[in-house]
Amino acid sequence: MPDCKLSLRLKPMHGFKVQPSPKLGLALMPDEAQVILKWWLGLPLTPEGTPCPLCHHNMDAWGHHMLTCRSGGDVITRHNQLRDCIADFCHKKALSAKIDDFQFNQLFNSSSLADRARLLSITSPHASSWLSVVPSEGLGLHLNPDQFQVAIKWWLGLDTSGGSLCSLCPDTVLDPLGHHASTCKRGRDAVFRHNRLRDVVAESCRLAHLSVKVEAGNNLTPDHSHTRPADVLVQNWSRGRPAAFDICVTSPLNTLTLSEAGVCAGAAAQAGEVRKHSANDDKCGDLGSVLCPPGD
Repeated sequence: MPDCKLSLRLKPMHGFKVQPSPKLGLALMPDEAQVILKWWLGLPLTPEGTPCPLCHHNMDAWGHHMLTCRSGGDVITRHNQLRDCIADFCHKKALSAKIDDFQFNQLFNSSSLADRARLLSITSPHASSWLSVVPSEGLGLHLNPDQFQVAIKWWLGLDTSGGSLCSLCPDTVLDPLGHHASTCKRGRDAVFRHNRLRDVVAESCRLAHLSVKVEAGNNLTPDHSHTRPADVLVQNWSRGRPAAFDICVTSPLNTLTLSEAGVCAGAAAQAGEVRKHSANDDKCGDLGSVLCPPGD
């Protein structure tokens, strides 16, 4: 049967990877290193039953009493050293955050309106989550090398167009920040992206065992006066009423909202929400459903 005490000691081995540094207090005298290695390997530190010189209790061979004896100052010293390390780490983390904020403000204040809108967008909560997703081709969560390079260039605000023309719009020069390339109405990318988001919302509702209809709402009345207000219609959403989810993909670089998006993060999404409410609140009210655009 393996020695339980030995197995517990062998699990955390990070201490052996520390580079000795007397200035940082990360150094051991030869005698100290020998005692620690004996304790680590389970070798007897003292003969069993040796009296403790401080409290006169019998010491165990494993060194437990030696490490935890309350009569000496080692326990308090060790506690205070750990406390000081945590306080120093928190101080450095706070200082690092202040340096990051200062550098960001310098970059933001020297940027154009379009770059400010981009910076506010990419620093919003969860905006960078795509960078930490584990690639999975089976789940559609993967990018090929060319796609990843373009995405990183776009994320960093680098030129993604090289001054080339849009292959679908005659005489339209692609902008460096990639706004036209990602929102061009003549291609299928905008519709494809919208539909993928719609399907993700619908599938999430199904996983929650909700009754879902996709692209619901066409021809809901005999006179066809209520066209589709719902990309995803969820039955029995709240108090027996259905909810109409209207997916809206917005861009902070849209000229209609750029002045606001360059000052306030999420301004483009809020404008899209207001637009959806204005267009569909009355329709949903007549149909007895609740409109849930982005942001709700």
